[in-house]
Amino acid sequence: MKKRFISIFLAAVFTVINAAGIAFAAESSAVNKAFDFLEKIGVFDSRAEYAFGAEDQVQKEQLAAALSNFSGKSVTEDSENLTGFRDVPQDHWAAGYINLCVQLGIFEGDGQGEFGLGKAVTYDQAYKAVLCAMNYQGVAAVYGGYPQGDRKLAAEIGITKNMSGQGDQSISGGDLAVLMYQALDAPVYLYTGQEGSKAVGTADKNRTPMSEYLKISKKQAGIVTANWLTSLDTEADRTEKGTIRIDGRNFWYNSSDAVNVLGLEVNYYYREEESGENTVVYLEPTKDCTETAIASGDIDAIDLQSIQYWNQAGRSKTAYFDDLLDVIYNGVVCNTVSDANIGALMPKFGNVTLIDNDGDGRIDVLKVINYQSYYVSDY
Repeated sequence: MKKRFISIFLAAVFTVINAAGIAFAAESSAVNKAFDFLEKIGVFDSRAEYAFGAEDQVQKEQLAAALSNFSGKSVTEDSENLTGFRDVPQDHWAAGYINLCVQLGIFEGDGQGEFGLGKAVTYDQAYKAVLCAMNYQGVAAVYGGYPQGDRKLAAEIGITKNMSGQGDQSISGGDLAVLMYQALDAPVYLYTGQEGSKAVGTADKNRTPMSEYLKISKKQAGIVTANWLTSLDTEADRTEKGTIRIDGRNFWYNSSDAVNVLGLEVNYYYREEESGENTVVYLEPTKDCTETAIASGDIDAIDLQSIQYWNQAGRSKTAYFDDLLDVIYNGVVCNTVSDANIGALMPKFGNVTLIDNDGDGRIDVLKVINYQSYYVSDY
């Protein structure tokens, strides 16, 4: 049976490479996924002054910074100079974020001339602020106003799932991350006109903060077929450095994950730059895509149709190859896999990863990491 045998070039490898070490591990919690996603698309920045952890109480100025980024707006010189609250010094790191949120109608202060710098944000306050960032101020009033109307509206548009607290409890950083992550894919409210003194509008599920504010598009189920090191088609069909190819289309993706994602079926998010080029900001395996990593010592046998191995529970397993199996092996390029070279797919040191992209139980991609150990003695 003819198989395609592709190479990833790895220079001298002296350490064990975790072939399954992809940033978007399927088993990660909702909180970890939310933090990872928001960081990669630029809403959070773990290095910034406003950064917070999953267990931290979130302060109002931290929420202002996150919602400024969520809105897709930049802090300008004008917003930095508009210090409208007694408790916010003009030179405070959050002054620009706070004033930008005031301009956007997200915050109003306490009515006494103070913002509430350093105060913890409650769940109700977070719901209201996120809804305001999504342009729902007038709609929440129709639902009964703060806080009951905001709670009801936030639940209706699907942004309060998986919360661990409620009401006037202080919201944790983890719950705020999940709240904002869910809000990114919920409809924004678009005002369309005026009926007497009442503004009217609509919520379009196809227009979300992600698409409208951050200019990020989502695509479903594409296979990563090439990066700047190699290609699943021909070795000469590699992409430009810093890019990957998904279903025939090239994207900038300057990440170390570019090696690990080759061959995977992924859902991906990309931003179209002003230059017209597209940059993938986040990707993750589809729900049907599964990976099984096998240490070299756990491989029992391999032939042109299947691989036999021992799983982590100590049970013998057999995985069968798809007829159009792609094989990715470090350092060697061959056109076919045959009985003569099949043994190379059983590394003495290293590991093998089996990828089933479509959930049919047959292996679509076989990744082999084969490395050498070197011992250096004193003399």
